[in-house]
Amino acid sequence: PNSLICSSDLDYEGYFNTNDLGECEKDKIIIKGRSSDLIKKAGELISLAYIEKTIVNNNHVKDAACIGLDDEITDSKIIVFVVFTNNTDCFNKVKNLKSKLNLILKNIELPDKIIPIPEMPKTPSGKTIKRQLLESYRI
Repeated sequence: PNSLICSSDLDYEGYFNTNDLGECEKDKIIIKGRSSDLIKKAGELISLAYIEKTIVNNNHVKDAACIGLDDEITDSKIIVFVVFTNNTDCFNKVKNLKSKLNLILKNIELPDKIIPIPEMPKTPSGKTIKRQLLESYRI
């Protein structure tokens, strides 16, 4: 449409930036994630999606949301909201999760804070509403 021709959403070659990350494999483009899932922490790029996936692979975790927040010292902090399969004894579950993450993730990828929550706010299509988490838990 004509509205896109003059849009500031187009790059200098006329392409619309979707902020998707991908790779070319043979004659196909494979979408791997979103650039908003990457943060810079102490000069290193960190994949929030990878951290989320690692956490959700834990048997005691039902769902997780990983959020990067600005930090004056390290560029970003990693905050993780976790829904455990059973919400009893969350203190020990967080402690155990941290221990397991220490074995899998690099030090720079380790969450700065893990917050257990009873349920994950979702859109009707099933996407996590991260903005609502930040507002609800005053982060």
